[in-house]
Amino acid sequence: NSFSPVLTTRKEFEAAGLIDGEDIIAYCKENEEKGQIAGFLEAVDEFGQGQIKVVPILKARSMSGGPVKREVYETFKKTIVDGIKNAGHLDGIYLSLHGAMGVEGLRDPEGDLLEAIRAVSGDQIPIGVTHDLHANLTRRRMELMTFLVGYHTNPHRDFFEVGHKSGEILI
Repeated sequence: NSFSPVLTTRKEFEAAGLIDGEDIIAYCKENEEKGQIAGFLEAVDEFGQGQIKVVPILKARSMSGGPVKREVYETFKKTIVDGIKNAGHLDGIYLSLHGAMGVEGLRDPEGDLLEAIRAVSGDQIPIGVTHDLHANLTRRRMELMTFLVGYHTNPHRDFFEVGHKSGEILI
């Protein structure tokens, strides 16, 4: 909520779901079996035919609130960018993003994140992105991602399908 004077801190992410590395896969399969990442992972199994290794980096979720504190966002961005740098050869990148995130002092945080990722991954690697129905699409974002899959339902009931479709397209 861009009008809220109360910033979203790391504490709010820790309360709602801040997980890194391999723990993401088990968590999403066990606790969010109808979520986007679970859908993506099923598509990897289905279409990847055992030939694709997922390299999870960061799952950062908080409940709706005020803009994310800038230093929290910058820490998450660094974690993601460093994770991509350290992953070795990647054939594709999947980002499950809200699309309307607010960050203290940033007009287009998702565009900023995509720009940082493109700086380390190059222009040839496909980047698939998912967004909520009320995402704020910018030209910058659209130029940096390869494809976008958005929700179709409100209330949101198609998390899994959106993640699965993203995996199918990326593969």
